[in-house]
Amino acid sequence: MTAHDSDQWLERLGYDSGSAFLHRAADGLKGQHRYGPELDVLLDPAGPIRAHAVFDVEGVPTVCFFHDDGLLNDAQRLNDIRRRIWNQNLVSIILVLSGSTVTPVPVSKRANVGTPVQQSAASSHGLFSAADVQSGDLYARHADWFRHEERVDSYLLRNLNEAVRQLTKVAGLSDEQAQQLVGQLLFVSYLEERGIVTDVYRRERKVARMGDLVTQQDSVGILRLLKQLKSDFNGDFLEPSAGEDPVWKSLQPNGYAVAQRFLSGEDMSSGQRRLWGYDFSFLPVELISGIYESFLRDEQDELGAFYTPRNLANLVIDQALGNCEDLGAQRIYDGACGSGILLTTAFRRILTHVEAQRGQLLPLADRITLLKSCIFGSDVSKAACQMTAFSLYLSLLERLQPADLAQLERGEGVKLPKLRGENLFSGAAGDFFDTKNKLVSKPSFTVFICNPPWKEPKKGAQSSADTWTESQGGAVVRRQMAAAFAHRALDCVESTGRLCLILPVSLFLAPTSQRFVSEWLSKVKLHRLINFGDLRDLLFDRAHHACVVALATPRARNQQFVPVAEQFEYWVPKADTSLAMGRLTLRGEDRQWVQTQRIVSSNQALTTLSWGGPVDIALCARLRLHGRLDDMANGRFGSWQIRKGVHLNDASRPLQSATKLHAMPHIPVKIVQGSLPFVDEGLLDNFPREQKKVVGLDKELLAVFSGPRVVFPDGPSPGLEVRAHFISASASFTSSVGVVSGPEEDADLLKFLAVYLRSDLVRYFVVMSQYSVLVAQDRITLKDIKSLPFVPPARHPNPEKARAIVAEAAQAVADVQGCDVFEQDRRYQQLRRKLQKLIFQYFGLSQSETLLVQEVVRDVIPSIQPRGFSTLRTELQLDAPLDKLSDYAEALRAELVAWRDATSGRGDFEVTVQAATAGQGRFAVVRVNLVAAAGNAKAAPAVEADKAVQATIRMLQDRQLLPMRVTSNIFLAADVVLLVDSSAYIIKPMQRRAWLRRSALQDAQRIVQTARGVGEIPRAEAA
Repeated sequence: MTAHDSDQWLERLGYDSGSAFLHRAADGLKGQHRYGPELDVLLDPAGPIRAHAVFDVEGVPTVCFFHDDGLLNDAQRLNDIRRRIWNQNLVSIILVLSGSTVTPVPVSKRANVGTPVQQSAASSHGLFSAADVQSGDLYARHADWFRHEERVDSYLLRNLNEAVRQLTKVAGLSDEQAQQLVGQLLFVSYLEERGIVTDVYRRERKVARMGDLVTQQDSVGILRLLKQLKSDFNGDFLEPSAGEDPVWKSLQPNGYAVAQRFLSGEDMSSGQRRLWGYDFSFLPVELISGIYESFLRDEQDELGAFYTPRNLANLVIDQALGNCEDLGAQRIYDGACGSGILLTTAFRRILTHVEAQRGQLLPLADRITLLKSCIFGSDVSKAACQMTAFSLYLSLLERLQPADLAQLERGEGVKLPKLRGENLFSGAAGDFFDTKNKLVSKPSFTVFICNPPWKEPKKGAQSSADTWTESQGGAVVRRQMAAAFAHRALDCVESTGRLCLILPVSLFLAPTSQRFVSEWLSKVKLHRLINFGDLRDLLFDRAHHACVVALATPRARNQQFVPVAEQFEYWVPKADTSLAMGRLTLRGEDRQWVQTQRIVSSNQALTTLSWGGPVDIALCARLRLHGRLDDMANGRFGSWQIRKGVHLNDASRPLQSATKLHAMPHIPVKIVQGSLPFVDEGLLDNFPREQKKVVGLDKELLAVFSGPRVVFPDGPSPGLEVRAHFISASASFTSSVGVVSGPEEDADLLKFLAVYLRSDLVRYFVVMSQYSVLVAQDRITLKDIKSLPFVPPARHPNPEKARAIVAEAAQAVADVQGCDVFEQDRRYQQLRRKLQKLIFQYFGLSQSETLLVQEVVRDVIPSIQPRGFSTLRTELQLDAPLDKLSDYAEALRAELVAWRDATSGRGDFEVTVQAATAGQGRFAVVRVNLVAAAGNAKAAPAVEADKAVQATIRMLQDRQLLPMRVTSNIFLAADVVLLVDSSAYIIKPMQRRAWLRRSALQDAQRIVQTARGVGEIPRAEAA
């Protein structure tokens, strides 16, 4: 098969040969690409893989193309290629091209070769086309090809953990000894399989291969090998600390058996070989940092440290080095380097950039000079710095020139540099807040990158961060060490330097963090904040806390105020099927500009903008304007009680007799988890007889066990619905139940409250305003309940109307209560829509606001925070039906008309949506025509028009109106507005998330800004 034939195949499948995303061997060193070294290995015509081309999606190599020169009939050769690519941990699928077919080959060993696609059926929107890959449709059809647990990173980390566990259990080693032994196996395997320790090297040094020595249980030979490697490579982690006996010296035979099984690539848990064995000549250098996550597992909770995933590390380095003109001149410091993945990723990026500039690979001596001048790190953990040195050494030895390899073999070459004590520091010298840390003593770095510990010291404990903070005359929120890092980082960067930090999302979104946000933003200019809250359970393997990435630069010390016009980009990526392929995807609707001064005053907007927009900020502010539920208890509007029930145990408080509770009925938690807005009094139980003592049973608490009140369980809330129940009968309940209690004359208002708490409006408000629900937990706390908008009829803007609504809602509750117990649920469902309407009327929502609220409840809430990769394909990622596109068109036109009226404009708008529904990677084109006469235009129903859509795309491409990135990936176009004559165009994927009403509001703003000449970089306030 000729290269011309292959190019025709690529063109037919939509892989444009002129695209910056399609890579070939002839392109040379990929120095500007984040995965340049990996691409060179894949495409090397003399290498072991020899791909014809590689297609990347959003910077991640995703599809690998091969000629079928007998490859499909050579199972051994094909499997060798699959195994090597699997070990590289990037490419998701292989496509083998022949004269008449293209055959998909999954990288995973457990997936079979796919069914070939005939040339006659191939197209730019067909199976395995670029559109199929970019849109995620391929994942939807073949999710079993991309199981997260079958990726090499997951597999290796599982095996590391299991190997350490078996060595401690079977061979009697301590955790530290087992970790050291496995670490030595890994490092030597890297050196051997990457051609650095060769047969020549072994013959010259009179040492043997590690695998052979383990098989022979030759401890003397292993110790000789490790000693020689330490001498040649400065690997201070290859030998035990002074005074300690080598682990191998007394290792029992069953310990050698575990080591042998680990080296073989066997699944350490099952003893099977269900996946490819790992190949250290292809495993990414950054993956070695996973050792830190795995080995320091027991220290993580204490240190607050977690392994930074490779895709997140690359994103951080993209941000930190994005606008640097001379990468080789940067001085980069990580103040809590941990496993070293950020420093390793940064150094590899710098190295490939410098090599691309010179047009050749750097010799080892030049690499060492570059490393020593650019990379610095510190950590309190000695083991962490050892792992960082380990990763950096491997980066130095990657893709060495033959002359360097020959010198290393003969012992004549340059040794690896001493890093610990010169570039890397541990202990007190590595403590970011200790005076012995000389790296922080003066502002000498151009870039500071860090994933600091997310640690809040225990009460009574004094950390070095506490001491430093006190010396500065301040305090940080909840004594969060990450906040102290953010402040301290300013001491070590130049005035023009950059900070890029991975921080807990609570530091920016939690209401209690307002002081930190205000103080920090007064010291730095925030350029970009990336909120990964929706990926909470997907990004970090073991840390179930959300993070943000903050990119900032120091403010001038004489700048006392944040300028009014200053803004920053706020990115909130959502869970996407691309994550299963190792990519972090950002859609156009996930980006907004936020006025910095607004956040200095109140960080509430950051929560609302996670899923909402300016209209939601305005609506939430208006709802709060008249009052909150807490005002019914704090004396402003009334004297209700809002609290929890009785505590059964509390060691810090005195016990009291439970006799009074035994004398009244009891509300078990299970009966307040139902779907009705009142308690079925027939299900009341007795207070537990064995519970003789309780805590906090005072007069105020006893008062809420009788009279009209609303009770609700304290726990996970399915669909974020408050399961509120009205009850007036006397009955106790425990602290697992919350209560809102009022006087007898407020019985109807409390019934109304039960309906309100179950309403779509409350669910909407929770999503838009409650930080803890959105990024921390799927439960609504008592504090959240207190903050809900609420106003009694007497304080309502229209008291008479409000009283009528309350009475009608209370009567509906009584109506349902009066039904036969078997009819109550059916009757309540019949009245539910009416009750929802009453709530919207009570709080004065317009029709458009009501539709936005219902959209959040119906479409958004079920898709928030998938709990795992198996639930990654949420409802919002499915294709939108035509009626949703029509709703979008109507909302877009209405919002444009509102903009016209608000700016005293003229004319009208005609909105049409044409959808391409055939094939894979479907998308639609929105066209807005400006009509001279007002009142004659409309939004036309969306239609299927494949040819018309393609014709529009061709027209835009022919007129060179599509940006290059959009031309190659149409699924990045949703945030681009194109003006052609008197029309505006937006190209959008068919995913439901792109066609929400709130997306229409956002798109209307983009159209207005573009028409005013702002273009693709909107500066109007988005919050």
